[in-house]
Amino acid sequence: MVQNLFKSIGVLLLGTFILIASQLSAGLIAETTHIPFINEIGNAIITFVVVVLLAKYLFKSNLGLNYTGVKWWWFIVAVSLPWLLNIAMVVVLKGSITVITAPMTIIAALIASLVAGFAEEVLFRGLMYTSIRSYFGQTLAILLPSVTFAAVHLLNGQLDTPSIILLLISGTAVGILFSAIRVVTGNIWTGVVVHAVWDFFVASKVFDSSLFAIKSSSSLKDNMLISGGGFGIEASMIAVLLYLVAAAIIFYVYNNQRHD
Repeated sequence: MVQNLFKSIGVLLLGTFILIASQLSAGLIAETTHIPFINEIGNAIITFVVVVLLAKYLFKSNLGLNYTGVKWWWFIVAVSLPWLLNIAMVVVLKGSITVITAPMTIIAALIASLVAGFAEEVLFRGLMYTSIRSYFGQTLAILLPSVTFAAVHLLNGQLDTPSIILLLISGTAVGILFSAIRVVTGNIWTGVVVHAVWDFFVASKVFDSSLFAIKSSSSLKDNMLISGGGFGIEASMIAVLLYLVAAAIIFYVYNNQRHD
C-alpha cells in the first residue's frame, strides 16, 4: 500500500517534470532555429517520445494508443461542449461573442490547441492514468491525475488566490471529464480530439491565440464565480457544472451499455 502510494506520487511528479522539461527544451530549440511553430510541435514530439519510452521500458503500461473506441460522433460531442459553455456565458452575461479571423491567429490557435490536447492527454490520461490504475484502481487513477492536471495549469500565469482556487476546482473537474472519455473509449485519441477542439473553440482569455472572446457590460462579469476570475470562463462555476454533468452522462451511458 505504502509502496504503491510512493509509486503514484512518483508518477505524478515525473509526468509534471516531463511536461515542464518538454516545454523548456522545445523553447530552446525554437530560439535556436527560429522555425515557425517549432516550439509547439517540438513540445508535442518530445513529450510523446519520452512518455512512450517510459511506458514501454519502465512502467510496462498500456498508454491507450489503440484506435479502438474512436467513433465519429465524439467529434460532435467535442464541438458541442465548448459552444455550450460559450452560449451559456453569453446568455448569463447578456453579452456577445467576437471572433478573430486573422489567418495567422487561426493557425496559431489550431496548432496550440492540438499540441496542448495531445501532450496533456498522453501524460495525464496516458502515462499517469494507466500507471496509477495498476496501483490503486480506476477511481484514484481518475482523481489523482485530474488534481495534478489542475495544478500544472497554475504555471500558465500569475493568479490571485480566488482565481487559483477556482482553477484547481475547475481543472480537476475537467480532468475528470477527460478521464471519463479515457475510461469509456479505452484510448487517448478520443480525449485528444475533445481536448484540442475544446481549447480551439472555447472563448478563453488565457491564450493570446484565442479566437473567441465574450464581450459584456453586465455587472455579473465581475463575479468571479461566473467569470472564472483570472483564468477565464473555463474556471467558472458554470464550466464546472458542464464538466461534471458531461462526465456523469458519459459514465451513465457507459455503465448502461455494459449491463445490456
